[in-house]
Amino acid sequence: MLATAIGAAHAQDRVATAGRVLDAERHAIANATVTFVGSAPPLGGRFAAPDRVVVVTDDKGRFRTDLRERHEYACWVVGSPSASGACAVSTVLDVRPGRGFEVELANERSPATLRVTGDAAWGAFGPLAFEVAIAAPHLHRAPLALVDGVATLPVLPWDSHWLLFARDRDGALLYSETLEPHAGAAEFVMPPPRTLAVRVADPQSVPIVGAEVFAEVDGAWRAHQERSLTGLRELAEWRRVGVTGQDGEARVTLASRAAAPGIGDEPLLWARMPGRAGAVGGWAGRFVVDGSEHAPLHRRDPLPFTLAPAAAFAGDILDDAGRPLARAQLALSAMLTIQLAGSQLSRPVTFRTVSDAEGHFEFVGLPPLLSAPTLLIDHPQMPILTEPALDVPLALDLRSIRRCEFAAIDAAGGPARAAEVLILPLPTEGFRIGPPDTRLRLDNRGRATLRIARGRWFVFVTDGIGFAHTELDSDAMPTLALEMQELDVLRGRVLLAEGARWSDVSFRVGACSHRDSGDEIVQALRALGLRVNQWLAARAPIEPDGTFALRFLAVDGSSYSGAAMLAGGGHCELRLEPTSEPLVLDLTGR
Repeated sequence: MLATAIGAAHAQDRVATAGRVLDAERHAIANATVTFVGSAPPLGGRFAAPDRVVVVTDDKGRFRTDLRERHEYACWVVGSPSASGACAVSTVLDVRPGRGFEVELANERSPATLRVTGDAAWGAFGPLAFEVAIAAPHLHRAPLALVDGVATLPVLPWDSHWLLFARDRDGALLYSETLEPHAGAAEFVMPPPRTLAVRVADPQSVPIVGAEVFAEVDGAWRAHQERSLTGLRELAEWRRVGVTGQDGEARVTLASRAAAPGIGDEPLLWARMPGRAGAVGGWAGRFVVDGSEHAPLHRRDPLPFTLAPAAAFAGDILDDAGRPLARAQLALSAMLTIQLAGSQLSRPVTFRTVSDAEGHFEFVGLPPLLSAPTLLIDHPQMPILTEPALDVPLALDLRSIRRCEFAAIDAAGGPARAAEVLILPLPTEGFRIGPPDTRLRLDNRGRATLRIARGRWFVFVTDGIGFAHTELDSDAMPTLALEMQELDVLRGRVLLAEGARWSDVSFRVGACSHRDSGDEIVQALRALGLRVNQWLAARAPIEPDGTFALRFLAVDGSSYSGAAMLAGGGHCELRLEPTSEPLVLDLTGR
């Protein structure tokens, strides 16, 4: 099934947003730096160019700025440095434009240093450039200046994942990795360049000349901790690493961990050329030996790719006035399943194109056997859903899509302000939540307008405290009103060793198991249960006395496992299940 969503445009109208910065005793903090990073909802799993605004508080701790309407912002505050260079830093806040708020600076951080080694081996691609970023949920990047291999990291909030990017002289991404500078210093060893032989041929084994080979640069995305269901998605990028010669072969250079990776940990490779479908595969650790410990892959045994005749996905789009929708950015995302060393690997992939002056678009060289594809079109409307097939030309007239009005009441009886809405096609059996899910946010009145094509859909709404869901028939329901019920909650207390910080504790949700169910609603909840619970776990705070209240979505016939994690080491496993007994999670290391 193919769902088409047309996301909200990047609104240019700005609204005043104000607030105050206070210390733990609620004294005003002057000269604090307040940073906003935000964008419109994502296209194809990535946000567009973010809007960045930085302001400084006055002598009464006040700040005021103008933010773009219908954008989603992350905000954090850094106080003035002390004589030792330490700064008070806030946590990361989710901010809605036009709403006032207060920020408390309760944690003090000293500047950390980062030593980078191993970059000299990339002399043919360098000099390399490094940048650090936090996902909050929008990616905030800061370049690093190395002096004798050492850089001083900027003071940023540490309740989000830090990411490190290494780029070549042309700015192309070579490698990305997570970074945890909690101890005040960190070290990054750039993986050495490793060479892989690739051969591209047609179904009759005839070598293909001029085929492009891409590698997926994905070192950091798996560890990304989402703060918002509409937040930053996978950070993987495709990097062109070679073009096949007369023998259909190319030797490509990759950056990968020195230890032999497990199945699914290596970057994917994608080969394509116009007029032929692409192919995606994994090399399963088979490097050419360049002083590495990997098993050799000789030129007589290159990694094979077979390109079949192309079946490009194309179509035409008309806007609300019946005119061709020109220069619209389109993103096609899907789940890709490949075989690796006897195991099956599923991973989300995204491809992009732009419509021409006649509103025509075309995706060429797509890999075969894509499942659950989703097409997003950047257009100044709320999401639009439809169900064309990949092998059938799409003719989309926005005038033919009817509107549906949403309204939701939260568990306390008020409007569900800024609640998240996820929409899945029914039936959902076999449907995988992946980038991008169809979603939107309710406004400050707990309302939103969705333009949706004909069909049956499962609608799920949550504000992090309560949730509601229902089935939507677009032909029969022009309006939809939902009342939330409270999520289940797991209560307990975390024990830490002396000197450890509560801000370094986080909850993660991992594997889950399900019993078969013929109920469509249970299947739909099961399809999104893990992602919702990951989001809820990322939002769960640890109070100063170590107590916590972890809210979660309990799905009939499903069980979810997770852990309390302490940065720098230490974790306790837990299960998300309704219980009246408080948990004690011991992270002291005893």
